[in-house]
Amino acid sequence: MSKYYVLVAEDDPLLGAMVTQGFRDRGIEATAVTDGARALASVAMRRPSLVILDVAMPVIDGFGALLALRANPDLARMPILMLTAARSQADVVRARTLGASDYIVKPFTLPTLMERALVLLRERTRTGSPSPHGDAIASLVGRFGGPDRDQ
Repeated sequence: MSKYYVLVAEDDPLLGAMVTQGFRDRGIEATAVTDGARALASVAMRRPSLVILDVAMPVIDGFGALLALRANPDLARMPILMLTAARSQADVVRARTLGASDYIVKPFTLPTLMERALVLLRERTRTGSPSPHGDAIASLVGRFGGPDRDQ
């Protein structure tokens, strides 16, 4: 059994399957749900090590799910990575203000997502919570940590 569990909230089932398979290929347990309400219900049943949220989802969007997760004191420090096509500066600022640990814009490559997610998971393991500098470290890993430099 993996020491990590990742929840992926993505309304595109094929993309959700691709991302969860990427984690499984690395020995990390992962589950996908297709909307923000299911993400919140899933977190209530089993606390993940990391949540990945799309913004444009039905029922409750990614910003609403992020806000709800951060409103719960028990979940306030859980790493949350936004993975979305919402690319405006206002979207990024809103996500960071609401407490997102990192923000990746679609299209993306799976190696970049995995590198940045692993930074958040390792930071959580080392300190019990994500570093306030985790996104800066993840950006450097994404840019300089290997051949995949699209982010």
